[in-house]
This record gives sequence, C-alpha cells and structure tokens, in this order.
Amino acid sequence: MTRVGLVGAGAMGSALGANWVAGGAEVRTCIAGRSARTRDLVERAGLTAVGSLDDVVACDVVVSVVPPGEAVSVARDVAAAALRRGEHPLVVDLNAVAPETVARIAGELGDLDLVDGSVSGAPPRPGRAPRVYLSGPRAEAVAALPAPWIEVVVLSGAVGAASALKMCTASMYKGTTALVAQALLTADHFGVLDEFVADTALRWPDDVPGWPASVASAATKSGRFVDEMLEISRTQRAAGMPADLFAGVAATYRRLNRTPLGRRPPESVGSDEPVARVLAGLRPDRRWPAAVVLDFSGTLFHVESAEQALLAALGPDFVGWADEMRRWGAINGSSTPDELPPDLSDVWHRRDLSAAAHRAAYAGLSRHAGLRPHQSDALYDRGTSPEAWTPFRETLPVLRRLHDEGIPVALLSNIGWDPRPVLALHGADRYLDALVLSYEHGVEKPDPAIFRIACAELGVDPGEAVMIGDNPHADGAATAVGMRFEAVPPDPADRRGDEIARAVGVVGR
Repeated sequence: MTRVGLVGAGAMGSALGANWVAGGAEVRTCIAGRSARTRDLVERAGLTAVGSLDDVVACDVVVSVVPPGEAVSVARDVAAAALRRGEHPLVVDLNAVAPETVARIAGELGDLDLVDGSVSGAPPRPGRAPRVYLSGPRAEAVAALPAPWIEVVVLSGAVGAASALKMCTASMYKGTTALVAQALLTADHFGVLDEFVADTALRWPDDVPGWPASVASAATKSGRFVDEMLEISRTQRAAGMPADLFAGVAATYRRLNRTPLGRRPPESVGSDEPVARVLAGLRPDRRWPAAVVLDFSGTLFHVESAEQALLAALGPDFVGWADEMRRWGAINGSSTPDELPPDLSDVWHRRDLSAAAHRAAYAGLSRHAGLRPHQSDALYDRGTSPEAWTPFRETLPVLRRLHDEGIPVALLSNIGWDPRPVLALHGADRYLDALVLSYEHGVEKPDPAIFRIACAELGVDPGEAVMIGDNPHADGAATAVGMRFEAVPPDPADRRGDEIARAVGVVGR
C-alpha cells in the first residue's frame, strides 16, 4: 500500500487526501494543535491521524497543502523531520506560490526530491475533479498515484512550471473576484448598486447572479488569498510586468479578511447569497489596525548580555571584559558608547546604512576596548548570529495572533546586518509580510521615507497603520506620515509583559 504523508489537512488538503484514500493509499496527517473543524475534516476524509510530523515524513510521498506564507517554513520542517527519522520521501508542493518561492522550497529540502504542483479548481469529490498540474523530473511518479477524483496533468517544464501556471490562472480567477468585490462595494457606497448590477448583467447574464456568492466565498478564504496575491505579484514582477496590480489585489483581500464574512468558514456560504446580506458582511471590523509595523531590537527581540557574548565568542577568560565592552558600546544591539572615538565618528553615524559600515563601527569599538582584530571580528560575528538573539515572551504569540486575524505585519529596523536567519530560527518569519531594513534601502528612521516604504510594502495607507517600537525619537517619527505610534518600554526580558499586545490592542480579544 502506498503511504502518503499530508501536511495541511484543511478543506483542500483533506479532500485531496480522501481522493488518495479512495485510490487505495494510506494517508497520514498530524492534527496536533489543529482546530476542531480540521479534525472533523480529517475524520470524514478517512485520513490516519498521527502524533507528529516525524510520523508524516515516514511515507513514500509527502504532500504540502498549506497557506502560501507557510510553504517555505513547512519545507524546512519536513526536511528536519526527515533527517531526524532517516527518511527520504518524495516531496510534492501543491501550494499557490511563485516560481522563485519554489526555488527557496527546493533549497530548504536539500537532498529530498521535489515535485512542483498546483491545483486548479475546487476541492475534489466524486463527480467534481479539479486539475492537478505537476512539473519536475519525478512528476510521473506522483501522477502514478491512484487518484479517482482528480485530473492529473504533467507539464513538460522543470520544477516551477506548475506554480507559474497556477500564478497565471489564479490571477484571473481570484483577481476577477476581487475586482467584482470592489465594484460591488463601491457601487453600494455611491448608491448605484442596482444600476451597476443591471448594466453588468447585460454583458454577463449568466455570471452576475452568482457574483454575491462568489465574493462571499472568497471572503471566507481571504486570509490565505493575501499571500497568494503577493506571490502572483512576485511572479509578474519576475516576468517584467508591474508588480503593483496584484499588490493592490492583496490589499483588497486583506480588507475582506477584516470583515464578519472573513471570519466565517467557507462551508457556511450558500450558493444563493443575496447581495444585500453579502455587502453587510463585508463592512470592515474597525477594532483592528489595517497593518502593524514593528521595530526589531528592543521591541521584538533582545540580544544576549555582554557576558554571554564574550563567553560564546572568545571563551571564559574574556567574560571579565564585559563592563569595558558596555562602556565602549562594543556589543551589537546593546548599549551605545559612553564616548565615541573620533576616528569612528563617521562610520558610527552611517552604521545602519551599510553592512560594511556596521561591521567597521562595532569591530572598531571592541578594538578600542582592547581586543585584537581577530577577536573583535569573532565578537562581531557572534552579535549578528541567530543564537545571540531571543524573542521577548510575547513576541511570537502576538505575531501569530495578528497573522491569524489577517493583519499584515512588517518589521522595520535601523540595522546594518541581515536578521532573517534570526527570524527563521525562532519561526517568526512565517508571520511577517514584509521586512524593511535600513541598510537595504539606504534610508533609516526617523526619515519619513522609510515609514512610507513599509506601508507601501504592506499595501496600506499610513493613516491606517500603527508603528510600535522602543525608541520614541526614531520609531515615533512614524507620526510624520500619519501613522499611529505606540511605545513599548525597553525593559530587560525578564520584566517585559504584554506591551506589544497592548499597543496593538489585542489584549482580551
């Protein structure tokens, strides 16, 4: 019997799993921590519930069917689980992602073989067979799985071709639905809804009656559609097309996700939803900001102490240098110098605008404190390593809550090095929609331009977003572009409570 491991047993994943079960396969999935709805879907689909991802990867084939924003981190987790178990499954990615994201997924999987795939159509069931497109050297092996309720099409292209096709088809299907939603809401706002419906029905008489139900159904899935639209935007940009079009569509789906309809499960929407009820359900929930922008150091993460940094980088003989390092401000992310050496003044003030200046500033300070060049380099490397940084207790729960509520989040930091490995180590990257780093953009807080960049990355107007940080001068400058600013105290980790949650306004909700 063929064993299929399934990661992501939502409406689509569980239906695909039921399809393979009907073909004679055993389909395993882990439902630990999943909702009662997902557990019910798994049970009705006849899937085998297992205790962990380690049990899922102990299969011939592992299929990933998750929200686009989770696809890369899931690939990383699958690779780690396979390594722990000594397994070598064939991995099939059926997520709605850009070809460049597929390349990242392949990189995360390492020596595990990858088949790129995409699903076109509604979840399969008897009498309704969506198309599943596959590409890559081992696509035929996946196509050979007994699958009575799907139509499998193997593309001639390499890994990435199936996802490229998905990006093109989804741009039409979901892009059109977003266009209809905006047109209906705009017509309703200006009091011309009936006239709009009557006029468009002249052109599309068979389609217009079903528009309310289509829009309502899309709203219930809008949270995962946001990332999909951004993946389409990336794909179109890679093809030389303007990326703004589907960044705007993503903003439409973000808005839909902040509505009562956006909170409903897909199966709650009927095929005959009246337009008035749909529009009433699409009025945004104003309890939440449209977007949240967060500082990195001192707000989301804190760096280890000088003692810990010296011990890790140079050994126990150097721990006694901690006070001197603090006096010189030589520990990345901690204190500023008590007195800035004249020869480092220029590079210190440019440190967050280039990686070279950042290294020169901090390594230079530690040499002034007495370290030799190779020792100062080792200390600097430790300060920019993932292991040197820890999230505050509330960081991941708040990021996860914002993600679950469909609130886009950006990290905005004055920084001269890449924090992505830090975010990945702790799993924070899966909850961030954009990273705006000063050294990558050549502009830093408090310059208003960097706040505008962050809001543009999220597709929101600055007046609808909140900036949260521990520096009222740098982070508080967000008010210059119309953003709300909320300060969190730069307290030590053991004294930080729920400051970020209070600033966002999610406490007690």
